[in-house]
Amino acid sequence: MLFSANTQLSLRAHKKFVISTVESLLPPSFGCTVLAMEVSCNLPLCAPLETCVVLVKDGGGKVTFKIMKPMKDVTLDDVRGRMP
Repeated sequence: MLFSANTQLSLRAHKKFVISTVESLLPPSFGCTVLAMEVSCNLPLCAPLETCVVLVKDGGGKVTFKIMKPMKDVTLDDVRGRMP
C-alpha cells in the first residue's frame, strides 16, 4: 500500500527532506526528477513501512532504492548509505 504525502499532510515535510537530501547528494550533471514515497510491506524480513526513492532520468530510465524505515525516521546518513 502506498501512502501519499499529498493526502497525508504529516508526511509532506518528511518527503521534502528526503527529496532535497537526495538532490543535494547528486552531481549537478545527473539530470533527473526525484520521487519519494512511503510504502507498506507485509513480506517476511520487510520493514512494515519503508521509504522508496525513484530517480527518473531526464534521458529515460530510472534508478530505485529503498530505505527500510518510515519516511519520518529517515536521516541524512540513511540516504547516503542507500544511494546507488
